[in-house]
Amino acid sequence: MDTIIVDQGRSSMYGFVEPQTIQPLCNKQLDSWECGFYVMSWIKTIIRATITNNWNERFKSTSPISEDTIRQIRQE
Repeated sequence: MDTIIVDQGRSSMYGFVEPQTIQPLCNKQLDSWECGFYVMSWIKTIIRATITNNWNERFKSTSPISEDTIRQIRQE
């Protein structure tokens, strides 16, 4: 996934929090039509695990979601 860089601009002059570089890691979908299943899978993971921090630990895999998982989400 692309690196998102937040420009600092004049943040230090106005006393704002320093910007961070965010490089999200996530599963790579194999086809363009699978994105809804990927989003649903991530939402289920967040809700079931009650994730409030350590996002990088939970979402560090870049491998595709398995066909079995997509099939299961389709049936729900």
